[in-house]
Amino acid sequence: MRRRALFLLSRRSFSSEPEIPTLYSFLQPSIFSLKRTAQSQESITPNPHQKPTSNSFSEAQKSNLEATLEQSLFTNSTDEAWKSFKTLTSCSSLPIVFVLEKNPSLLEYQSVKTLLDSMRIANTAAPAFALVKSMFKNRFFMPFDMWGGVLVDICRKNGSFAAFLGVFHECCRIAFDEKVDYMKPDLAACNAALEHYCRGVESVVDAEKVVETMSVLGVRPDENSFGLLAYLYAVKGLDEKVIELEGLIGRLGVSDKQTFIHNLICGYVKSGNFQSVSATILHGLEEAEGRGCSLETCNEVVKGFVHNENCKSLANLIIESQKLEPTSIVVERSFGYGVITACISLGLLDKAHVILDEMNSQGACVGLGVYVPILKAYCKEQRTAEAAQLVTEICSLGLRLDVASYDALIESSMSCQDFQSAFSLFRDMREARNSRVERQLLDNHDRSNRASSA
Repeated sequence: MRRRALFLLSRRSFSSEPEIPTLYSFLQPSIFSLKRTAQSQESITPNPHQKPTSNSFSEAQKSNLEATLEQSLFTNSTDEAWKSFKTLTSCSSLPIVFVLEKNPSLLEYQSVKTLLDSMRIANTAAPAFALVKSMFKNRFFMPFDMWGGVLVDICRKNGSFAAFLGVFHECCRIAFDEKVDYMKPDLAACNAALEHYCRGVESVVDAEKVVETMSVLGVRPDENSFGLLAYLYAVKGLDEKVIELEGLIGRLGVSDKQTFIHNLICGYVKSGNFQSVSATILHGLEEAEGRGCSLETCNEVVKGFVHNENCKSLANLIIESQKLEPTSIVVERSFGYGVITACISLGLLDKAHVILDEMNSQGACVGLGVYVPILKAYCKEQRTAEAAQLVTEICSLGLRLDVASYDALIESSMSCQDFQSAFSLFRDMREARNSRVERQLLDNHDRSNRASSA
């Protein structure tokens, strides 16, 4: 009977992390205080979907394939190396570590990097981590920037950085204890570990330990680092730490706070703190002089408010945002436009109508930013009668659509032979244009009279 074997990565934890020395001065101790507890280590988890394979190779065949793999690595024959590797992975051993265990000094960094890059393309996590673990075991220390990004990319593709944590902590240990400076994880690797602790397991203690480690490594946090912490603090309801984090960002000179605000809003949405969501958005509009949120942020806001049947509060938020936005703001950059566009992109056009009706019921001044996305959706779905009715409503409010919008709506009406709507739209466009011309003539006349009287 053929024996079946399951490829499992070793569950032995990496060495424990040493004590962390004093933090850099740009980090506040009240947020990132030193803790002398041992860094919790996480093992690299095996792929649960990996199936056992039969050991159908003889020892002679395996030896021949291993020799071919070794020779291919020496000569940079990546295609042949990959063929040998793929063949050997069908038996019950991990052949990728063969050369490292036999004589690691014969390997060149570029050969290993090329092989790891092929694993990234193939998205094979288990062999990549097995190779890196063998590198550590045999003290084959390649510069981190030659291979660290490969593991980060593979983990990101697979949706979890849990397997990367052991490698991250071991690299930190080697850099600290053995003074191998080129093994220090870079900013992307630190942010990957931080993302796991902030968004994956939502552990404040572990996340702050990563930031302490970044301080010791000399890795300066960026807007993504602060954004991840903002998300975690918002989820946990740690408002005081959010305030301290905002002050820290200001002192570090981070000019673009959109990433920070986006993560903060996502955290509040997840925790169901919609009052803080509204306050954060309005505060952001004040600081950004009316510049609205990104579509990604608006998507999160809509998911939170609409899915919790809170359209009235969302309508109130749009009304308040319009008060802070300058009158000269481009329609597509307004918060209302972003929210309604998000509703439509999420397949919630009916909810967009509910928000519009709620704003009208409160007697609010509805801006073009709310109407335009709905008109575009009507045009796309060829709901021309409703579009014509909405244009009439827009004109009655004294709002002005551009010529391109009228042209698109009229063309859509004609294409589906809705001539009545096309005529109505044309009439509204002509009246709006005549009104603009009349206003311009009156303005010119007034300026002329003032000039002559002066």
